[in-house]
Amino acid sequence: TINEGTLVTDMYADGSITPAKLGSFAAPLYQRVTADQTLTAATSATAVNITDLIFDGDDLPASSVWDVSGMIMYQAVTAGDLQFIWSLPSGATIVGTNGGPAKGAGSPTASQTNWANVGGTDADRYVVCGHGSGASNTGVILPRFLLTISSTVGDCQLTGKQYTTDATKPVILAGSFLRAERIA
Repeated sequence: TINEGTLVTDMYADGSITPAKLGSFAAPLYQRVTADQTLTAATSATAVNITDLIFDGDDLPASSVWDVSGMIMYQAVTAGDLQFIWSLPSGATIVGTNGGPAKGAGSPTASQTNWANVGGTDADRYVVCGHGSGASNTGVILPRFLLTISSTVGDCQLTGKQYTTDATKPVILAGSFLRAERIA
């Protein structure tokens, strides 16, 4: 038994308490974009790390399963669209839905129910349609995934790029976030 107030913050080194060490009692992990990020790849073939949307491998133990959800706000032109790609450790899998307008949908309103599933040979990637640049053309997706970590641990990084090369690069907006809750 540990009496209330016996252990204080000064007794722990920074980073010494991690969700992995807490086991099944761990609080959900949150990652939030703190500033707008323009995906400045020179071509549509180059994915760029979305700086703040990464789950540290130290927090994701081997053989664990996670429910990943969130809200990603973005701006992308209709000619370029936007592709998200998960960079995962060896053996990890992620399946689910991006929860937003699929590529090629005519308008944001008409396409909200057209969820593009992630699975099959492209289990780590999905494409959403662009609506244009500027605040009045902000797109929103509500992703939901099942992330399974194998015996190999490592960082789980969300990256992004244009689906088709266009001069106006996509922007991931501040306030976008991902949440991961361990379910097994």
